[in-house]
Amino acid sequence: IRLFSLEKSEILDHIRENMAIRSLTLKSEVDTRDRMPYPYSGKYHILEYETGLTFLGSTIPYFKIYSSMESYFQVYRNLVVYPRIRWGTADPTIPFAKRYHVGGQDSFLGFHEDALMGKRFICGSMGLRVRIPNIAWMETHLLIRYDIGGVWDRYINITTEDFRQGIGLLLLINTPVGPMQTGVGWPDRGHRVVYFSTGYRL
Repeated sequence: IRLFSLEKSEILDHIRENMAIRSLTLKSEVDTRDRMPYPYSGKYHILEYETGLTFLGSTIPYFKIYSSMESYFQVYRNLVVYPRIRWGTADPTIPFAKRYHVGGQDSFLGFHEDALMGKRFICGSMGLRVRIPNIAWMETHLLIRYDIGGVWDRYINITTEDFRQGIGLLLLINTPVGPMQTGVGWPDRGHRVVYFSTGYRL
């Protein structure tokens, strides 16, 4: 259980939000992964519910639900397959600062970090990771991942045309100071995006 307090002022498309947000978050997290980073087996599931509480001083009451489920399967000695599905929904009153952000190296390949934003989203991924042998001094993997999903800011009927796709190729290195990742992603429409990151994501 986590209490969250935030004073938020945002400007977007000439619309200004100036409000107090007081929320309560309930979170369930199950982690059976055998190692970090780059596990070979196990599961990682998150279910999170957040609600804005007017009796605590929140300007707008709202709720949002988020779920993420991923599993890792070692199909061969150095080959790992991992599917993942994530989704989230919120009511129409959700403040701008609390909407879902999708895109980036760990979220949706082919898009910049947090490029897609909305009140509802669903994303599915399928990754194939292989460890590169003969580099004993530094653990190195090659990852190819396919992502598909959609993000909606309005409550409309969902169609197949709403979904976007992306694919990417990443080089993953487990260095003594933490993981380092670099690669490129291609969206179904638009230009490729180059990624680079070091350290653990919070």
